[in-house]
Amino acid sequence: MSQSASFTDRLELLRSLDSIIDFAKSTIQLEILLYLGLKKEYASASEIAIDLGLRFKSVYDAIIKLTKKGLIEKRGNGYLITKEGRDFIRNLCTLFSGYTSLRDDVKGLRNLRVMVERIVMAKYLYDIILALGYAKNHEASLDKLSKLIGISKVRLRSYIELFANNKFKELRLFERVIKYRPKIPIIPFVKRKGKIYYRLTEQGIKELKRLYEYRRCNRNIFLKLLFRVTFSLSKSEVYKKLIGLIVAGIITSITLSVVLGSLWIIAAWLCIVQVLSALALISEYID
Repeated sequence: MSQSASFTDRLELLRSLDSIIDFAKSTIQLEILLYLGLKKEYASASEIAIDLGLRFKSVYDAIIKLTKKGLIEKRGNGYLITKEGRDFIRNLCTLFSGYTSLRDDVKGLRNLRVMVERIVMAKYLYDIILALGYAKNHEASLDKLSKLIGISKVRLRSYIELFANNKFKELRLFERVIKYRPKIPIIPFVKRKGKIYYRLTEQGIKELKRLYEYRRCNRNIFLKLLFRVTFSLSKSEVYKKLIGLIVAGIITSITLSVVLGSLWIIAAWLCIVQVLSALALISEYID
């Protein structure tokens, strides 16, 4: 990828690499791969664990997964990075520095975790932009985003703020908004607590519209409808809420039918379930 590649192109490449190694959940795999990328010879699992300061079992489990993915291979008493693994690292280095070699980008093992943290942050950034893209008015509360993305509010806010107060306009992707609850006339002395919301700026929306995943969803009227029905900010959240809605509806309809002594409520809900299921199925086959 050239240095002139757009911010969004880099996020798309990051997303494709994340499909191979989940950066947010598999940081140990990533650290091991980067470590082996720096080594000229093979390294044993115990050597990797000692050098990286990680538990042997965690390292061994990660090695098995990396081997299955074809990114490393067993050689003698240790493990070597494969061509596929070097290609993966080359793309990562190009993504963050423009270099094509790990040695030009990471000097020493002490910088491995710094690079991993940058990669993880960029992955979360992609998810945040996408989630706000699906939200009404392109804004959502910090609480909602934290639950959706699966990290603490403090950590999430630290990532967002980097692109909310950035001195470069092209990197100012988010805007922070404080919303207060309406005053209660009968209790005027109660201090209203503000809730933090973030919304996409004009630049953020421009970057959003370049994301392939968002463009694909935007063309899919069935998926868009499911987003609205379930008030979701991600595709996975849509299906989780849909399943919850169907189960809750079945339990409620059975209860009401027993109480009222009529089966028409169950029949009506089953018709609704068929419609929702059909929408979910169709949405998966439309590109």
